[in-house]
Amino acid sequence: MSALVIAFFSVLAAQLCCFAYASVVGQVHTFRDIASHLLLPSGAPLTGAYIAAYWSFGAMPESYYDEEVFRLRYVLYQLVCVDALMTLAHVAVHRKLLGGAFYNLSHAPHHTHTPPRMTDAFDGSVVDTTSLIVAPLFATSRLVHATTYEYMVFGVVWSTMLTLIHSPSDHVWETTLLWKGCLLATASDHRTHHKHPSQNQGHIFKLWDIVLRRLTKARVSL
Repeated sequence: MSALVIAFFSVLAAQLCCFAYASVVGQVHTFRDIASHLLLPSGAPLTGAYIAAYWSFGAMPESYYDEEVFRLRYVLYQLVCVDALMTLAHVAVHRKLLGGAFYNLSHAPHHTHTPPRMTDAFDGSVVDTTSLIVAPLFATSRLVHATTYEYMVFGVVWSTMLTLIHSPSDHVWETTLLWKGCLLATASDHRTHHKHPSQNQGHIFKLWDIVLRRLTKARVSL
């Protein structure tokens, strides 16, 4: 079985585990809800098509085809890099730096979900997914030269986090010292963002929101 197929099945299994967990904590998602989440054109199919084409045509950096090496730190590097880039894109869209029409076309549909549910994680538009997900993923692949399994583990963790932060309820692990110490984003943070779009722009880490707040305060004080 090719690494690409293993990667897709790994992400699928992780998504199904998210919804199995959700049912245990009392969140109700029908089979149709979950199927729609997985098959939404602007979600997994678009991102999956990008990865499949990028991988299959041999266009990724050479390291990504290395199945012998695995370094956990490179999973972290990818998470930090992609979240920084996604945050920058997210801020640009919300501040309407590309214009109000672009915001309405791209990201506004996603913010109709207030509060969001896990099935809303990738429910936006093709333009939104391209600018906030595919573009940061592509840039990350050029900046961080990971290997096959480093990229695979990153993809599973990253896509799972994006789904879990759209939960309508908090997760028990978000109160742990590890979670707080690593400045990881929470479902509560993202629910606040859906209600107040100028807040909590990060998806995986709180770090970038802290940096943005400090930069804003420094600029105001000048």
